[in-house]
Amino acid sequence: MDDLKITISHIREQAYRLRKVDDFKAAYPELLFLARQLEAFPRITGLARQMTDTLSLFLGETGAPRPTPAQLSDSVLALSNEIERVA
Repeated sequence: MDDLKITISHIREQAYRLRKVDDFKAAYPELLFLARQLEAFPRITGLARQMTDTLSLFLGETGAPRPTPAQLSDSVLALSNEIERVA
């Protein structure tokens, strides 16, 4: 459980970094990595996959409008709050 709290805290830090142009390139792959790590926790697997899917929308060619870095940050922060609540 402590590992999960540390990971959620790190996710939040990286999500805020998405808003900064200079930090985006480092924060984005770190968030993808962390979201995939969270999929190992059965209780939050669905939310972790949702975070991965949300992050993938930014680079994907799904036909859906690409979120701005600020919107992406907000989405990741909201999901991290939900993960913390469920866990």
